[in-house]
Amino acid sequence: MNDMMEAANEAAHQIMDDDQLKIEAQIRLDVSTNKLYTALVREFFQLHKDDKDPLRSVGLERDLDSRKWNKKRKYKRRQID
Repeated sequence: MNDMMEAANEAAHQIMDDDQLKIEAQIRLDVSTNKLYTALVREFFQLHKDDKDPLRSVGLERDLDSRKWNKKRKYKRRQID
């Protein structure tokens, strides 16, 4: 899900940085300027919900070797006397 949100964020920023694309998206989604980012993210999620690698659709790539995986930590309970 983090990869999907990262890709949606990248796609939304690419559109919002280009004035022509921004105006076209605003008309297409029928939203005001202050709601455009959220509408773009929602549209991205709808269009790419079945993608196995959403980062690839915006030209990004995840390096899985450098990703740190969380391990379950075992905590010992302290007895309170």
